[in-house]
This record gives sequence, C-alpha cells and structure tokens, in this order.
Amino acid sequence: MFNFEGGCYAKIIRLSPGAEPEIYSNTRRFGTILENVGFDVDTRRVDLDDGALTENTRAAYFMSPIENAVLDGVGDHPQNIVMLTCDAFGVLLPISRLTAEQARCHFPPATVKAAGPRP
Repeated sequence: MFNFEGGCYAKIIRLSPGAEPEIYSNTRRFGTILENVGFDVDTRRVDLDDGALTENTRAAYFMSPIENAVLDGVGDHPQNIVMLTCDAFGVLLPISRLTAEQARCHFPPATVKAAGPRP
C-alpha cells in the first residue's frame, strides 16, 4: 500500500469502535480533521451516524497511532497494484486487470512542465 500524504484519509459514516477500532479512536484524537461530520452544538460531540449533510463523511488523521503502519514509507516491491480511479469516460471498467503496458498507457508517468516547448 502507498500513501502520498504521510497520513490517512477514511470514510467514517456509521463508523463504530467494534468494526474499525483504530480509525474510530483517531476520530477522537487531537489533530484529526473531520469533514462533513455532524455534531451536537451543545456538547460538541461528533455524531458519526449523522448523514444529514452527506454520506461522504471523512477523517484525515496521522499514521503514527496505526499499529501496523510503516512510518518510513519503505516496503517490498509490490506483486499487485490496485488503483482507485474515477473514469468519467468509461474507458476503464470498474474492475480492470491491466498488463504493465496497459497500465503505462492509462497512467503515464507524471511530467514536469518546464517553461518553453517540450523536447
């Protein structure tokens, strides 16, 4: 698995301490950013079951409290790569098994834009 941000980002609607204890405990940790999460204005307690604004409630939190996190970000060479995509044009099926060449075609390496014409 790979994480660009050095942290975690999870959907948390109807999250429970029994189902996802590490993510749940992070929703109560200082420094966690909650997005679209309802809360009681009097007690200021969050309500992870509240979907009044949207079902798309999220939390961004640090990796350090996650028990099996590899904080230096170095791991073995992957056997398989799973990419979450949103293909508005319908070119890729919702689940696609790509060869290395097909993956390079759909996901070319990022290029740095330089001033002036490209070589």
